[in-house]
Amino acid sequence: MAETNGNKLAKNYTLIGLFLFALPSVLLQLWTGIYQIFDTAIATNFNSTATLSAINIVYPAQAVVEAVAFLFSGGSAALLGKLLGEKKGLEANKTFTAVLVISTVISTIWGFAISFMGDQVWYMLGADAELAPYCTQYWDIHRFFMPFYSIQLGFQMWLLTAGKPTQCMVITILGGLVTLGTDVIYQGTLHLGTAGAALGFGTGAAFGAIASALVIFSKTSTLHYASPKCPGKNIAESCKIGLADFIYSAATGFMTAIYNIQAMKFFGADGVAVAAIFLYVQFLFLGPFIGFGKGATPIISYQIGENDPKKIHSTYVKYRRLGIIMIVVIAVLGIVMMNPILVVYGQTPGDPVYTLASQKWILFTSCAGLIGINICIQNMLTAFNDTTMPLVISVLRSLVLPIALLFVLPMIMGGDGVWLALTVAEAITAVVSLFFLKKGADKYGYNTDEGVELPEEVLEAARAAAAEEV
Repeated sequence: MAETNGNKLAKNYTLIGLFLFALPSVLLQLWTGIYQIFDTAIATNFNSTATLSAINIVYPAQAVVEAVAFLFSGGSAALLGKLLGEKKGLEANKTFTAVLVISTVISTIWGFAISFMGDQVWYMLGADAELAPYCTQYWDIHRFFMPFYSIQLGFQMWLLTAGKPTQCMVITILGGLVTLGTDVIYQGTLHLGTAGAALGFGTGAAFGAIASALVIFSKTSTLHYASPKCPGKNIAESCKIGLADFIYSAATGFMTAIYNIQAMKFFGADGVAVAAIFLYVQFLFLGPFIGFGKGATPIISYQIGENDPKKIHSTYVKYRRLGIIMIVVIAVLGIVMMNPILVVYGQTPGDPVYTLASQKWILFTSCAGLIGINICIQNMLTAFNDTTMPLVISVLRSLVLPIALLFVLPMIMGGDGVWLALTVAEAITAVVSLFFLKKGADKYGYNTDEGVELPEEVLEAARAAAAEEV
C-alpha cells in the first residue's frame, strides 16, 4: 500500500494528525504576517507614525512591481514545469532567463519613473503636505531596490519549479530576519529615519534576491541560467497564464490607495497610520488560514485521485472542524489583541493614533472570522480542481467588494464606512462561500460516505497535484 511506501498523503489522519500535517505551512504563513507587523512597527517606534503612513502610501507604487513580478514568475512557473516535463530543458532555461531579465528591467524603469513624477504622485495616493516629503524620502531609496525585490518575488515561484522548496523557505525566513535586523541598525543605531526604513527593506530584498539567484547558479540545477533568447510565444504564454496574478496584485495596490485616500479625507494623517496598522493586522489574520489550506488540501487532492469517497468525507469533516476551531480562535484573538498590537506600534493611551484605532478596532477586526470562512472554503473547493467557485470567492473578497464599498459606505455612513468596508466585503463573500460549499457538496459528494462519480478531469488534476506534493 501507499502508506508502507512512505507516502505521507495516503495516511488516514486523525483530527490532531491533520492539524500537525498542516502546521509547518501555518507557521510559515504566520511568520510572514508577524514579520510584516514588526517591520513596520520598528519604523514607527524609531521614527514616527508619519513614516508608517508614508510606507503605506507608497505601497500602491510598490504593488506594481509585485504585479509585474507575479505576471512573469507565476505564469512562467507553470510553463517551465511543462517544458521540463517534456524534457525541453534548454528551452525552459532560456525562457526562465528571459522572463527574469524582462521583469527586472521593467521593475527598474518603474521605480525611477515614479520619482520623475515628483511629489504630485503621493498627493494622488492619499498624502498631504506633511506626509508627501516622507514618501519622497522613502521612495528615493526604495526605488534602487525594486529590481532586487522583483527578483526575490520571482524566485519564490522559480525555486519551487526547480524542485528546491526547502531552500525557498529558508531564504524567505532569513530574508525577513535580515530586514528586521538591519531595520534596527539603520533606524535605531544609525538614526537614518525614514530613509533607514527603506534601506532595511531593501537590504532584506537584496539578500533574498542574491541568495535565491545563487541557489540555481550551477548548471547541475534543474533550472539554471542560459541565453535569454527564447520563442516569443513562450513570453506571451507566461503573461497569459500570469495575468490573473497581475490583476490581483495591481488591484490590491489600488484598493490600498483608495483606503488611504478615504482615511485621509475623514481622519487626516492619523487615519492613514491607523489604516496601515489595520491592513498589516489583516495579513496576520490571513496567514493561518492560507497556511492551513495549503497544508491540508493536498491530502484531499490525493484522496480524490484515489477516488475514495469514505476517506474524502472523513478528511472533509476533520478539515471543517479544524477550520471552525481556527475561525473562533482567530476571531477572539482579533478582539483581544488590540492593546498588544498598538503597543508594538509604539502607541499608548492618549496618543491620537491609539485613540482612533481603539475606537474603530472592532469595526475592522470583526472581519477576522469571516476571512477564515472564505479562505477555508476557497481552498477546499480548489482541492477539487474547481476553478470557477474559488475564483469568484477570491475576486469578490479581494477586489470587487472592497473597492466598491470603500466608495459607497463612507458616502452613507461617513468615516465609520471606511473601517467597515473590508468587514462588510468579507461578510457578503461569506454568504456566497457558504452557498458554494453547499453547491460543492452536491457536485463533489464530500458531505457523504457514498460520494458521487467525479469527472475524470477532476481525478486527473487531483492526482497531478498530489504527485507534486509527494
